Amino acid sequence: MSTESPQKQTLKTLVGRERRALTAADLERMMLPREFWETTYGEISPEDSDHRQIIGRFMAKMPDVVDKGYGLLLWGPNGHGKSALASLILKEARRWGFVTLFVRSERLRSARLEKEAFDDAHTLFKRAMLVDVLVLDDLGKEVRGERSAFTDRAIEDLLRERVTQQRTTIITTNIPKDKLTSVYPESLVHGIRAMIFPVHVEGHDYRTVATERMKRELLTTE
Repeated sequence: MSTESPQKQTLKTLVGRERRALTAADLERMMLPREFWETTYGEISPEDSDHRQIIGRFMAKMPDVVDKGYGLLLWGPNGHGKSALASLILKEARRWGFVTLFVRSERLRSARLEKEAFDDAHTLFKRAMLVDVLVLDDLGKEVRGERSAFTDRAIEDLLRERVTQQRTTIITTNIPKDKLTSVYPESLVHGIRAMIFPVHVEGHDYRTVATERMKRELLTTE
């Protein structure tokens, strides 16, 4: 008989937590952007980066941290690898058999508003609530204005459910961790702080590196 709590049995598709290789079907079903399919740890987490050890330890202890529902808040400037790091964590979680999903905060807002389907069983918003490991990407970049209250409520409902049920959430954002309350209600920020550890990601502008690599390839003649 399984000793896992009921909420941990909801969506899991692999049994025994034996680490295995990813498939294209895995990457598609977790809705991982193709730009991150081939991303490696060494490419985006050089040895001199301050966040390397924390991310590395989190990934090394994947089955344990997911069982406990620990998450990460990856915050820092644009182009420094937050989304790519989150994708690495998500891929490692899937290798260990956890059900995973990558969704940007703006799409999450519209998914709830429009009741977007994920599959025959769940809407995308419900799927985001239930998966073992969720990456909520680009928090703070969702459309604000007249629908801000709806957006905040959707994100708060999602995070409250995930924290309560001890489901791991990885959040990426440009908003400094001590400035979150200037954008979101205190109740939402409190939910984030409950089980999600802040990690400052800064030091390498990977978009500039990628642009230079593309420039070299296009301008080099063989």
